[in-house]
Amino acid sequence: MPWNDPVRIKRLLDTGPAGLVVPMVETAEEARDAVRAMRYPPEGDRGIAPARASNYTHDFPGYVREANDRLLTVVQIETGRGLENATDIAAVEGVDALFVGPSDLSAALGTFPDADAAEVVDAVERIVTAGADAGVPVGTLTVDPDGVAAWFDRGMDFLVVGLDASFLASGAEQAVSAFEDAL
Repeated sequence: MPWNDPVRIKRLLDTGPAGLVVPMVETAEEARDAVRAMRYPPEGDRGIAPARASNYTHDFPGYVREANDRLLTVVQIETGRGLENATDIAAVEGVDALFVGPSDLSAALGTFPDADAAEVVDAVERIVTAGADAGVPVGTLTVDPDGVAAWFDRGMDFLVVGLDASFLASGAEQAVSAFEDAL
């Protein structure tokens, strides 16, 4: 998701994902907005339209009936204001997980790119506690496979490890290196 925008959320949901990660959520109201945008009435205000998600009307009633319970709603906490409101955000009904945006959070706390700075470590701990208190899992991203254990030690329930673009670049570099070595 590029932003917590109900129009964009609807368009993306109509393509058929299992859920969405909504960035820059700073308040419980913004979290509720994201949850409402992802749910059909009466739980939400998502518009009903046949699209890829419902197999282009082949399973339209079934998709609409089950989508509210099946879609994963993940909200990102990555600003100082989001950190201040983490407990309230985690408590919002329909938020399935919290996701720490480590780069944006470290920037918001004035420590970018140091995700190991004391301010960031404390912030992550606060978000993990908020999630645990609400029974909501908390995850983050690490581009360093060697950093996986450290994030789990900080209390993360799940991780996104690496970036597809980094994997492509690394594979291309290996191929070029193999080519140059063979010359």
